[in-house]
Amino acid sequence: FILTLVHFTGDFYSAFFSPLLPAFVDKLGLTMAQVGLITGMVRFFSFMVQPVTGYLADRYETRGFVLIGLFMAFFFIPFTGTAPNFWILMILLSLGSIGSSIFHPSTVGMIPLYAGNRAGFCLSIYNTGGTLAFGVSPIFITWYVGRFGLEKMPYTLLLGGMAFLFCLKYLPVPVSEQLKSR
Repeated sequence: FILTLVHFTGDFYSAFFSPLLPAFVDKLGLTMAQVGLITGMVRFFSFMVQPVTGYLADRYETRGFVLIGLFMAFFFIPFTGTAPNFWILMILLSLGSIGSSIFHPSTVGMIPLYAGNRAGFCLSIYNTGGTLAFGVSPIFITWYVGRFGLEKMPYTLLLGGMAFLFCLKYLPVPVSEQLKSR
């Protein structure tokens, strides 16, 4: 359940960007080239950095990768609503996307450790969490921004913060990390 919550929360925030593109274009006067550059960088950092973070997660097994990645995703992306220009928007989205790429390999790697003989089922539940987030998030964030405005997006941190604190308390520590002090 906790790994699914991480996946849901991280992907929930990652899915804020696409449905808000028209609002960012209006607010910041973005060109089509800038929209293309931002969209490409978001995808690059969300997916192409994963092999690097996956390698590091295998080499240095720790729940820190999960927590840092989740934090970056839910912390930086809501501040995009307050971005004063293209470059700040690009930096915030890139940092949030890097966070997404950090937690994904680590959480997927933890599933077999805690699933016992139900790894396939548990992995499907984990994947459902991310897919559900990508379905619910655009509905939520377009409603939220339509009602409160882009500048109020940082208040959505409260949702991610609650999930983060729950994970901080209950996310299991990998066995190898527990043995380091010995």
